[in-house]
Amino acid sequence: MPSLPYKLEDLLARDIFNTTEGLDHADAKAIYDALFIPSKYDGICKDLGIDNKSYKKTGAEDTHIQLYWQAPITFRDKDDDVALRVVPLFSVGVWAPTGSDLDQDKLFFVSSGNDGFVGLSLEGSLAFDFPVWPRRNAFFQTAFGAGVVIYPEKEFNDYRIPSSKYQVGIIPWKTRVEREPGITWYGNISAKGDNFIDGLSAFFDYMYTSHEKDNFKLLETNTARKEVFEKNGSMQEMERRSSWINQQVNIGLEYQIVKNLAIGGAVQAHISGKRVLQTVTVLGGMTFTF
Repeated sequence: MPSLPYKLEDLLARDIFNTTEGLDHADAKAIYDALFIPSKYDGICKDLGIDNKSYKKTGAEDTHIQLYWQAPITFRDKDDDVALRVVPLFSVGVWAPTGSDLDQDKLFFVSSGNDGFVGLSLEGSLAFDFPVWPRRNAFFQTAFGAGVVIYPEKEFNDYRIPSSKYQVGIIPWKTRVEREPGITWYGNISAKGDNFIDGLSAFFDYMYTSHEKDNFKLLETNTARKEVFEKNGSMQEMERRSSWINQQVNIGLEYQIVKNLAIGGAVQAHISGKRVLQTVTVLGGMTFTF
């Protein structure tokens, strides 16, 4: 079997990548040898302008500019000591796209932002502060919060989209699309103890985040190409792949050794999700107070 001319327009129309059912072993091996052995795979990536090499890069994330309002309400006991403080909070903010945009020409690229989109955020929370007697400056706090982020649509001139729902990794064809990100909403439950044990403070936070499906609109001007993408459900497949769910926990400890010196550590860990990176981040620090 000859090498597949994977990037020719007639292959897009013939829908070759949806016709692999019923292949015998020889044909399957021929396809593998033509596309997936390292030398062929590297050559295809190079020919399509895709960088498939691993790399390391440090960059900024998106910037969140936020205005918030809070009004602590204090409840006192019969001795006029603080028994409970309730803190409602509401905030509005903007996510500015200062992070890296999506680069589909790098196979292992991970965006550090929202792919160049500007987002509007709304958040609300309710916190309860309980003093820990008999020590001064010792509090236990629990909080419940939720928020939502909304993004406007944006056009992309050369956006890689699959010509088949089975096509992942290397996406040969590009077209013009309009993308409107789905709503991102999140909720969290947290607990914090400040100096609740002599010199020791702790923090725990659970967060659930869900990103709804993006809306893709095909702006292809070539009628033949447009018909193929629409027939193969490319937009629907892109929308399906765009949704994700993430559940994570954040845990932190800090111990005050002396009045002006404290050490601490924190862990952020993924516990469940869909179409997200399963990362664990560990942080250690030391604080001097002057």
